[in-house]
Amino acid sequence: MTIDKSSQSSRLLYCKEIPTYKQHVREFYGEITTCRPVSEAEVDAAFTKNKTETTLRRRSALYELFNYACRFSEELREALQDKGYRDLANQFSYIADVGENNSDSAAFDPVKV
Repeated sequence: MTIDKSSQSSRLLYCKEIPTYKQHVREFYGEITTCRPVSEAEVDAAFTKNKTETTLRRRSALYELFNYACRFSEELREALQDKGYRDLANQFSYIADVGENNSDSAAFDPVKV
């Protein structure tokens, strides 16, 4: 690759870094080739752990979203009704009421309501 004054600006900006980058790539793939193979059981365990953590984060996020929605339940219900979504407003009111009545319960799960 030749670089001169008529080269693209990106080539001119990064031409000094290209050899370093190439060396890093060689080292990275060299390390990968020396790694031991991963067993199917290890892959399954990693996926199971990741799935569990993702589920827990999703439930936590939904719970926080539900609490936020309950704080503004009147405003949300009124906005839904004003937009013509009466059925949705009624469903939201029902879920918010159930949540408020069961929020002290450790078993309450807004996802299952």
